[in-house]
This record gives sequence, C-alpha cells and structure tokens, in this order.
Amino acid sequence: MRIKSTPTPSFDERRGTTKKLGFSLIELIVVITIIAIITAIATVSFGTTNRKARDGRRQADLERIRMALEVVRQVGTTYPDDSSISVLTSGGFLSAYPVGPSSDTYVYDRQTNYTYFLYARMETGTTIATAVSCTTGNCNYRVTQP
Repeated sequence: MRIKSTPTPSFDERRGTTKKLGFSLIELIVVITIIAIITAIATVSFGTTNRKARDGRRQADLERIRMALEVVRQVGTTYPDDSSISVLTSGGFLSAYPVGPSSDTYVYDRQTNYTYFLYARMETGTTIATAVSCTTGNCNYRVTQP
C-alpha cells in the first residue's frame, strides 16, 4: 500500500497532456461570492422576522394589560389613574407588569374615568397621530378600551 502525500497529475489521453487536480482561482471566487450573497439574504430575512416577533410580543403584552384594566374597571367601576397603575400588580390582576422585549416600557394614559390609551413603540409599522414619548422614542402603536 502506498500513501500519497500530494495529488498526482492526471493524464489526458486524448490530448496527450497532463493537468493538475484542484480548483482554479475563478471557481473559488464564484463559490465564495454565491455563499456571501446567500448569507446576506438570510441575515436580512431573519432580522425582519425578529422585529415582527418582538412587535407581536409587545401587542400581546398590551392586550394583557388591557384585560387587567377591564377587570379593575369591573371591580371598581373606573379605570385607575396614571399614578395608581400599580394596582394591577398589587391587586393581583397581573403577576408582574410586562416589560417589552428590548426592556422598553409601556405608557398608560387615562383620559377620563372611563377611557384610556396604552402606548408602545413598535419596530415595524406606521406612526400614530398623537406623539407620546416612549423610552426608545415616540410611540407608534396605541390600544384603547373596548
């Protein structure tokens, strides 16, 4: 048994020449370019998917807060004011006040005893007309009582 340390050139019988085995520089550049393009497309695609997933969590958090506010209203006949929003957790309506996926907070704004707005900053979507300041900039998503 013979161990080969280097590839031996192959002999082309039709032409009577020998050629070396391996890839040319052009072939390697083409393959590396194709891999780079596929990687760039995948990165952009996954980035969009992650932003949409974080926005979905924010919407679910606002819905949980909205449902807790409705229970508070049924028990006490009015929504809590801005300074007593902690009644949601202290009263047992929420186990913990939700915090967004990027550690952003949600803004509660009671308009009257029977109306309120919940605001969040979404990564995708349009801007609402009312500019309310969130922790990461102006809020662009709003939920209100049903």
